[in-house]
Amino acid sequence: MHLDGTVEFAPSGNITYKYTAPGTFDYTITVSAIGTAGTSVMSKKVKVFVAFEIPTAIIESLTGTGSRVWMNDKEASGNVGVGPADGFTDSHYSATPNQRDACLYDDEITFSRDANNNISMMVDNKGESSLTAASTAFYGFTGGDGCYPVVTALGKLAFSGATSASTSSNSTRVQFKVPGNGIVNFGRGAVTYEIMEITPTTVYLRSIGADGLAWYQKLKVK
Repeated sequence: MHLDGTVEFAPSGNITYKYTAPGTFDYTITVSAIGTAGTSVMSKKVKVFVAFEIPTAIIESLTGTGSRVWMNDKEASGNVGVGPADGFTDSHYSATPNQRDACLYDDEITFSRDANNNISMMVDNKGESSLTAASTAFYGFTGGDGCYPVVTALGKLAFSGATSASTSSNSTRVQFKVPGNGIVNFGRGAVTYEIMEITPTTVYLRSIGADGLAWYQKLKVK
């Protein structure tokens, strides 16, 4: 019997079992051998790591045939938004088209995948990234909202199930963690982003900023 409650019978004595919960967990496997001489029971504790499997639709939408370049959807209402940490709408603030700093709107974000469907991200911020006032210290600067000479992130993204209280009605329930300073398009002091919505041409992301608020951004394919 497996710790997750699964019970299997194998007259041959051989069993192959696949754990599906992503992450690293300790499991106790209990084996009962029944024969003419009676029953013998043995238990063994094992540590199992299961990698999170990124949904195919998200892989294909983010990376296209292998690599896809994205930019902030500056013409869209709510291209940047803010809401409460326990909510899932930009009820505090929703940017109008082209309202934010120019350095936010020229960033190019490239998502690419390898043969094993590992997804990496590269950001070309043209030398400056837009930072919120509350997050400047997170990136090693001081000052208010504005453009700063930030060295942006590059590397493999770590995907997992969303840890927020979102539901399947308002989110894909998939999130990713960005290496380094975590900037995707603009800095708010976050490294983990939840994919709220995604299509082959648009992405809507949510993250909790250094100010404790939920920040949103809309991206579109370049």
